[in-house]
Amino acid sequence: MAGRRLELRTAEVVDAFVASRRAARCSAKYEAWLRYTLGQLVRACETLPQRPEPVERLLADLRVGDATVRDVWSALRMLYRWAHVRLGCRDAMGGVRRPLVRPKVPRTLTELEVDQLLWANRRRVRDYALLDTGARIGEASGLGWRDLSIDGDGPTLRLWGKTGERLVPVGDETARALRQLDGDELWRSERSGEPLTVGGLQKAVQRAVRRAGLVGGPHLLRHTFGKLYVLRGGDLVSLQRLMGHASVSTTRLYLELDLRDVRRQHAKFSPLAGRPAEEQLRLHAVDG
Repeated sequence: MAGRRLELRTAEVVDAFVASRRAARCSAKYEAWLRYTLGQLVRACETLPQRPEPVERLLADLRVGDATVRDVWSALRMLYRWAHVRLGCRDAMGGVRRPLVRPKVPRTLTELEVDQLLWANRRRVRDYALLDTGARIGEASGLGWRDLSIDGDGPTLRLWGKTGERLVPVGDETARALRQLDGDELWRSERSGEPLTVGGLQKAVQRAVRRAGLVGGPHLLRHTFGKLYVLRGGDLVSLQRLMGHASVSTTRLYLELDLRDVRRQHAKFSPLAGRPAEEQLRLHAVDG
């Protein structure tokens, strides 16, 4: 009977749920995401909690970023809805509120720092694609030639992320850089020639950033793409599609500018920007 109290091993329930998603033809990356997020519950609770309090304690004790906590909450909600229908468990997530995410402006590179990065890694071309698409590290890992297409409309990359599959246009320079890579996989170890894992690609990007005298990793490049896209006049709707955001409210974060950004925009777009000094003096004289 639905709602009765059951003593079920959390690991077994998670395995059964993931198997049901696999039967529905979910991607390997989505399955890995489920394993990671639901693994938090498996490690914390041997038996599946039937009340919201243990789940709330789990979410409160997670030592990860706000976005990851939100991911864990979303995965738990799907798990419990499935378990309620299939196994007759109580939906403990019914009383767990969605975690708040504190909005913050992500750190990004300046245009000059982007030039530094590309120059310092001019013989390592993977950075072109990461900077030109804003792809998440998990989306970039595992990309192969099958995901790059070039037709009459230009080159595109096929990415698979949190919002499903999407096609992302890339520039001609990026396409030329990608053509220099050998093998079926786009990202390979320079030493072994083996395809890079997510962790391996993350370390490779961190090393690339350090070569330019900077600090950061793949998310820095993703945020830099979003910020500079907006500063150069890009609109939020197309940026949302490019970055694979489920909601434009996430994309809107890139509208937040610090004072340096505001100064640069003012220097470009102020009504007096670019006027000769003598012309500005003449305007003041007329005003007087």
